[in-house]
Amino acid sequence: MELLKGLSRQGHEIQVIYSRKSDRLAELDALGIKTAHVQFLRSSDRGFKGLKRLAYLIFLLMTNALALFRMLVIAAGFRPQVIHTNVSPIHLGYYLSRIMRVPHLWHLREFRKRGDKSQPTFGYDHFLKLLRRSNTVAATRSIKDYYSLADCKVVYDGVIKETSDRDLPPLAERINSFLFVGRVEQSKGIELLMDAFAQFVRENKDWQLDVVGAASNDYHAKLRNRIKALDIVDKVNFLGVCSDVQEKMAQRKVVVVSSLSEGFGIVTVEAMNNRCFVIANDNTGTKEQLDNAKSAVGTDVAFRFTDAEELLQQMRRFVSEDIDTLQNAVDNAYKVVNSLYGVERYVSEVAKCYEQITK
Repeated sequence: MELLKGLSRQGHEIQVIYSRKSDRLAELDALGIKTAHVQFLRSSDRGFKGLKRLAYLIFLLMTNALALFRMLVIAAGFRPQVIHTNVSPIHLGYYLSRIMRVPHLWHLREFRKRGDKSQPTFGYDHFLKLLRRSNTVAATRSIKDYYSLADCKVVYDGVIKETSDRDLPPLAERINSFLFVGRVEQSKGIELLMDAFAQFVRENKDWQLDVVGAASNDYHAKLRNRIKALDIVDKVNFLGVCSDVQEKMAQRKVVVVSSLSEGFGIVTVEAMNNRCFVIANDNTGTKEQLDNAKSAVGTDVAFRFTDAEELLQQMRRFVSEDIDTLQNAVDNAYKVVNSLYGVERYVSEVAKCYEQITK
């Protein structure tokens, strides 16, 4: 959304084609950005097997063929200079660009892994072939390297809207809380976090674990049973989906990023922007953000871990560390993320990509 707003302010005329309705469409209308609803499906077999997979693929191809025709009608009236696909599982932008002979920019924000349960419609190799025939931009170097795209440009997401200093409470005045933010599912490492916290809180009874994010009913029940078995029911708070995530970060001492894989690692950046101390799983996009901060400052501004035992040790390290040292780390992290992940820089870099591929 911030990218669209920024490009619109620069004078770019934009047409957005969407499949799922959103409350934020009103914001686009207010900016004078054209929108059109076209029902289409992501290019994925959804992990189906046998006849069920065949039936779904026939349905997908019929749905997307009709969608492509409708997109062509819309685009013919709009006459775009660039077609920008914003996520990797949507392939229709590529096919539309080929029909119209318009440059295609594919914005890669996640790892689409060979062997995952859900695979691209015509196979993983076909997906890679489409990427290499497109102009590409990746949200991190990790994503660029994963797909082996030599000419891909890395443009970090614009997370931070304001770069001026914010009046945030120091660590010493914050709640003794480890905060988890994100989809509450196994891939986000929430069980690993609970296991480490269960051992930590036996030694530090004045701490709590706060969990922000949505979970399926089944997985929520599984986690409830887990914390009961770990005897930490009174120490774990499931807060659900919250509209005040930034405020919750600003009230707590530590954000734990336990995800097993992140394309960009937006929670890490948001936590640092709220001057929270970060303890993070040292992998993929999250590792890249931590490495960027270390390169800028000369030393780590967060604690890293790779398994539950290391996470426990880093939790213990945090409560034993000098508070001024920790405060210096979060202040440095705040400066780094404001210099690297501002919205204005992000919009400018994407606009430069448009200029380069339309020359």
